Amino acid sequence: IKVELIQIIRNVIAGTLLNNNQRKAIIILIPKGGDPKLLKTWRPISLICCDVKIISKILANRLKSLIPNILSKNQFCINGKTINACNIQMRDTLYYLGRKKSTGAIINLDWEKAFDRVNWGFLINIMKQFGFPELIIKWVCTLHANLQSVCMVNGYLTPPFDIKRGVRQGCPMSMIFFVIFQEPLYRAIELSNKIYPPLLPKKQTKNIGYADDTSIFVSDDNGFIETFDIISKFQRASNARLNINKTKIYGFGQWANRTNWPIAGLQVEHDHFNTLGITFSCNYNLALNLTWSKIVTKIKNRIPLIRNNYYTLYQKSNIVNSLLLSKLWYAAHVYPLPVKYSKQINTEISSFIWKPRYNPISKAVLYNPKVKGGIALIDNFLKAKSIFAATIIKLFRQTDNEDIMKCFLSHRLNQAFGLRNDTVVKNRLCQNSTPYYEYSLDLIQQCSNLRKFPNICSKDIYYMIHKYTKPEVENMYPNYEWGVIWKNLNFKYINLYDRNIVYKVLHEILMNNHKLYIIGNRASPLCEICQISETNIHMFLYCSKVQECLAMLYRMIFYLCDLNINESFLRFIFMYFPKINKKAQNTLCVIISSYISCVWSNRDQQGQLLYKFKGKIAREQKYHLLMLENRAKDFFTDNYCNLNPHILQNL
Repeated sequence: IKVELIQIIRNVIAGTLLNNNQRKAIIILIPKGGDPKLLKTWRPISLICCDVKIISKILANRLKSLIPNILSKNQFCINGKTINACNIQMRDTLYYLGRKKSTGAIINLDWEKAFDRVNWGFLINIMKQFGFPELIIKWVCTLHANLQSVCMVNGYLTPPFDIKRGVRQGCPMSMIFFVIFQEPLYRAIELSNKIYPPLLPKKQTKNIGYADDTSIFVSDDNGFIETFDIISKFQRASNARLNINKTKIYGFGQWANRTNWPIAGLQVEHDHFNTLGITFSCNYNLALNLTWSKIVTKIKNRIPLIRNNYYTLYQKSNIVNSLLLSKLWYAAHVYPLPVKYSKQINTEISSFIWKPRYNPISKAVLYNPKVKGGIALIDNFLKAKSIFAATIIKLFRQTDNEDIMKCFLSHRLNQAFGLRNDTVVKNRLCQNSTPYYEYSLDLIQQCSNLRKFPNICSKDIYYMIHKYTKPEVENMYPNYEWGVIWKNLNFKYINLYDRNIVYKVLHEILMNNHKLYIIGNRASPLCEICQISETNIHMFLYCSKVQECLAMLYRMIFYLCDLNINESFLRFIFMYFPKINKKAQNTLCVIISSYISCVWSNRDQQGQLLYKFKGKIAREQKYHLLMLENRAKDFFTDNYCNLNPHILQNL
């Protein structure tokens, strides 16, 4: 498609209109939250033709480096700035202003259908005023000429309809177009001599915004009225529409309890407000507790929806790391995670991984890497602490010296970051430590010893502060090379469910009769067949019902791995093999784990264990051949790769 794609790009450069399919997009809806019966609670996403999306991405990449030079520094939805920087700017500003006695308020604007109401003519005029080249403007006009969309409803497509305004959410250029579209509003507010923001130590901030979430700071009624006059002019010029009933006002200082405002119909927030998914307040402890309590509640509500399905320990670890703990990381950039909420989260996670009030393996061991006896579960407290510290280091290195963040930190981190003395702000409120920065000062000092500092990420910090915990089983069998055992257990071609059972065997937590008797769930610890205490060793090596299958396993190891067993087979059950070549070792990992899994899965059934074991080996071998195709012999012995039902039957 190289030639065709290049020709399409040349047509766009020449101003040739796109064809019907290229101009058409499929609109799907994803829920935003709220009443699903209302159309406004759904977000329209446009699925754009792939070649047009490639062209849009090319254009977006060309403009990314230019946008920061022409837009307001208070627009954080541009290249080089992040939503985290926006949130931290808001947090620090409120913390500072909350301790002042002056008047002030934040106006949080709510734009109705913000992206859908972008006027293309207004957007093109702005780009011309900024001096965008005619070639770029021609690209934009071509990509937005005679657009059409269809809606997908229950799998069916509606008839096409024309699109006369708006930028498509799903187009790589949509965010760039929108921040350019809003720039006149930001500049008008910044240049107004009637709007005075509450005083900050250095740089004065009149507005902060990320995409369609815009917050404006005012300190008097004249500035308040002027702000809405500017917004009114912007609406008439651009076709944007402010949703006055959803626009929020939050007063602080002497205006903290104010109820009457110059503009009627606004939502008045007294204690706190929410924007960009974070709770903010001049009361730091209130904002911190509200933010984390909401996240803990979300995790608690999510777990019952997934608890009833069967998952292995490794799968549960992936679910916790990706589905549950992922709810923490966004807020962890802004607020440190308190210990009490971390403990609540750990309690919920433990009840998901194990049964309630049953934790056979300590959390510290589960936090270990897989090759050290853990399941790579993330320690939420240390990870949140790492994210918070990494965010401070990154923003402190990148942000302007005028930012309030550096005002708070420069006198404490001057030596570590090599700042000039003139960046230290002689302001009493800034020199007093903030609770959230105090939380990470010691950790940041430790990070300064890392080789890549200050170019480090949260992953580097997490590995630095996370400590390895030795599993108890390693103390029980100190003569075994446990590094080799854990590595064998995590051979990537072992069946996931087999690995789960072997993991429990190695940690001595498999629920045999002996274990059930100890915890009071069984009347007798004895094997029902042999009338001997049913431990793991008895179950897999000495029980009379496994002897025939065990003899088959010996023959299979000899044939497939060319290995005579002249030592205790207990070492093999523990995945601790003699020094043999890599292919034989991999084959042994699969055979032993299959044997353990087969015996455990059929522990309550009499007979046919040998037949089921042969069937399992045949299935595993077939799976490996299908998955690896011609590469199977790179991992397994030739005899294993050439195994067939006839050979298996005669073993």
